[in-house]
Amino acid sequence: MFRSDDDSPAGAIVRTERLPQILVATAALWLFALILLTGVSLSEGVEHMLDTLPLRTVMCVEGAGVCVLIAAVLRRLSARTPRLQFLCAGALVVAAALQSGLVDDFAEQVMRHPRISPTAALSDAIGDAAFMVWIYLAWAGIYFALVLTRRLHAQELRSAQAAAATLQAQNSMLRYQINPHFLFNSLNAVATLIMDRKNDLAEQVVLSVSSFLRFSLEHGLQDKVTLRREIEAQDLYLSIERVRFGERFVFAAEIPDRLAGALVPSLILQPLVENAVKYAVAPTTALARVTIVAAEAMGRLQISVEDTGQGLPPTAAVGLGVGLSNVRARLAALYGAAGELHCEQLQAHGFRVRLTLPLEFP
Repeated sequence: MFRSDDDSPAGAIVRTERLPQILVATAALWLFALILLTGVSLSEGVEHMLDTLPLRTVMCVEGAGVCVLIAAVLRRLSARTPRLQFLCAGALVVAAALQSGLVDDFAEQVMRHPRISPTAALSDAIGDAAFMVWIYLAWAGIYFALVLTRRLHAQELRSAQAAAATLQAQNSMLRYQINPHFLFNSLNAVATLIMDRKNDLAEQVVLSVSSFLRFSLEHGLQDKVTLRREIEAQDLYLSIERVRFGERFVFAAEIPDRLAGALVPSLILQPLVENAVKYAVAPTTALARVTIVAAEAMGRLQISVEDTGQGLPPTAAVGLGVGLSNVRARLAALYGAAGELHCEQLQAHGFRVRLTLPLEFP
């Protein structure tokens, strides 16, 4: 089973590069705050500045630590909506500022001026808390700016990966199109039909080969087509295979009308269908069935390619892995964590590969 979590290189960049930058930005901000607070206390005299410097230093170090904790909480919410993240950040910022002002500064006033009235101490603490709110808000702005910058960079990297994966898949498809085994089977089927004087069927096979090759050339693998068009392309390919296997091979597509217009990557199902024919239909003389099923689950599109073969034989692990790895790479490059691929052995007999991707329409 494969699940494309945020384990892509793009996701790794967000995790590995964002944290050091946030730590450096946090340290710089609170050092600036310390300098600013020290300058303010200097207006009341050098002696007052020197007396309060240790407490101010402790408060700024504590503030930096609180910011790191807030960053850890926000990172846990990175998969939630931006609105929830902003609300959570705002609540944490206000709480941290109140803690710095009402607790730290109030305690300082009481310790340094035991005779000061609680009301005066509270008033000073509220003033400091208001000042600290702006520092924490500035930190929150820096945090989200760094996060958005990293995400933009991750999206650019993912686009570059998609282009690279597309080029590789395009080359693989071109190699497939001139694969001698594929051409041999197609031409041999045509020759057999001509010898049997089934000229109409032979012409149909030639037209299917031509249409399938034309589709693969006209639609770049980075393009998205409707699910209906993708199924039509697979039907063209399978119409050639039906000539080889005759009535013992059955293909069906169960696609709800609503999902027929959904967008999918061009030829994303080709390796899955090819594997199903290779490992479920070719090795047996019994009736074999390949089915493509589409469904909507929690607002996402799920496409399954199922067969009634004997499952995945040990000797086929390497070959099947190559086909699935290409599909896996395309899903990860195009959709990131939103693209998933699951494989499972069916209990009775057969094999299923399920793709999960965002539900998009033209």
